[in-house]
Order: sequence, then C-alpha cells, then structure tokens
Amino acid sequence: MSQLWHWFVAAIEAGLEWSRAVTGSAGLSIILFTVLVRLLLLPLTFSQMRSMQRMQALQPEVERIQKRYRNNPQKANEAIMKLWREHNVNPASGCLPLLIQFPILYGLFLALRTFSSGAFLWIPDLRHADPYFVLPILAGVTTYVQMKTAMTVTQPQQRTMLVLMPLMLTFFAWSFPAGLALYWVTSNVFSIVQQIWMNRQQPAPAPAGKGKRGHERGIS
Repeated sequence: MSQLWHWFVAAIEAGLEWSRAVTGSAGLSIILFTVLVRLLLLPLTFSQMRSMQRMQALQPEVERIQKRYRNNPQKANEAIMKLWREHNVNPASGCLPLLIQFPILYGLFLALRTFSSGAFLWIPDLRHADPYFVLPILAGVTTYVQMKTAMTVTQPQQRTMLVLMPLMLTFFAWSFPAGLALYWVTSNVFSIVQQIWMNRQQPAPAPAGKGKRGHERGIS
C-alpha cells in the first residue's frame, strides 16, 4: 500500500510539473491539473448526476409520503428509502464527487511540499496558506453552491451535510497550502458549470406514476 501511495503522489508531482511547463505558472498548472482530474472523473460524475436528476423527479412523490406519514417520521423515511431503491436512486450521490477527491487532495498536499511554487495573483507562495483568506472563503462558498445545485435536500442528514461540508472545507483551506484551496475552488467551479449544463439537458426519465403505484402497493 505504501508503494502504491508513493506512486500516486509521484504521479501528481509529475502532473504538476508537466502542467507548469505547459502554462509557465504554478497557479495555472494547478488549475490545469484540476481540470484534467475532473475530466477523468466525468463518467462517474455523469452517473451520479443522473441519479440526482431521478431524485428530483421523484420529489413530488417524496412530499406525498412525508405528508401521509407526517406523524410517523420513521415510517416516512422507510417509505422514501424504498421508493428511491425502486428507482435506483442514491441520496448520497451528490456528495460522492466531493468525497472521492479527498485522496487527491492529500496527495496534492504531499506533492506541494516539493513543488517549485511561486507567486500567483495575490498569493506569494502556493505552498503556504492564503494570507488574505480569499481562497478559503471561495472554497466554502463554491462548495455550498456545488452541493446545493447537485442535491435535493429532503432529509435532515442532507441539510446537516450541506452546512458542515462547506464549513469544513473553509477551515481546511484556511489552514493548508493555498495550492490546495486553488484546486478545490477550481474543482467546484468545474462541477457547478457541469451541473448547470446537465440541468439544461433533458431530465432523466422517472416514471412517477409507476413509482407511486409501486410505492402504494409496498406500503398498503
């Protein structure tokens, strides 16, 4: 495992050095590296987005379930989970693009220790924290917007995640090298644009009527 991790970090270092040679800038190299990573993750991301679209299409049925079992939250949650399973919906899929990047973030953190960085915009050195706290704030704001555009918030756990995740990322970006915050902000902007583009496409079909009938048979 240690050798595999060493190879992973070495690959990130090589990617940063290559992108720096192409762009001539340490900051632009991280932005280019981020875009390349997100392009590699596109197949998984599109699959998750389709799942979220199905969840949004099923939202009226979810609201009917919540109204029907408003005095029995446990029964309502069970019925909603059953409905989502019937339509192959994963309620946590909106968070997966964030979670899957944590190993990349840690690898980037290690790679930045040897990366020949320099000044970028207002930041003297991307290996150190942003002295003006602009990137940490942008990291938190863009994380919130990214999650908000990707999630249909119906459950208390989702509302908690929608608040905690941006706060956590703001704290990390405040404490860690600015290069990490730049990666995260770029990744979030990529995700937001990608989600907006997906939302403008034809929504994934979700047979609400069929889901309703199947659901009613399951809970009758």
